[in-house]
Amino acid sequence: MSKAEHDLVRQEVKAPLNLGWAVRRMRESRKMPQEELARRAGVTQPYISQLESGYTNRFNEKLLAGLAAALEVELWELIALASGVLVKRLERLTQEEVTLLDVYRALNPGQREALLRVGMTMQPPPAARGRRSRSRSD
Repeated sequence: MSKAEHDLVRQEVKAPLNLGWAVRRMRESRKMPQEELARRAGVTQPYISQLESGYTNRFNEKLLAGLAAALEVELWELIALASGVLVKRLERLTQEEVTLLDVYRALNPGQREALLRVGMTMQPPPAARGRRSRSRSD
């Protein structure tokens, strides 16, 4: 678990969470039986049933991380949904994109503006962008 995720868990666990509802929603959207989720998360099926039914609200950071991994989502996505925030599934960034984002964040405002101007001159025309994005999703 990253430091940012750990801090998010610490903050969010103090707030009322509807973890059971979020787990059930994510599990059912994946057509995953409770038994499979329990096996993947390292807990028992009765615990998953109690959690989803609201009969237990006992969980810790390790369990949250295990449930998120078992559901193949980021920890923050599970916490966001449990907190009532609906988040669209985000496209994962490549390592190169993460590096570019880190470099951009380290720049001062003037440098950012200059970099964006250069980047805008390198973009293909709108028609070419449309063709590329359609072929990428196929």
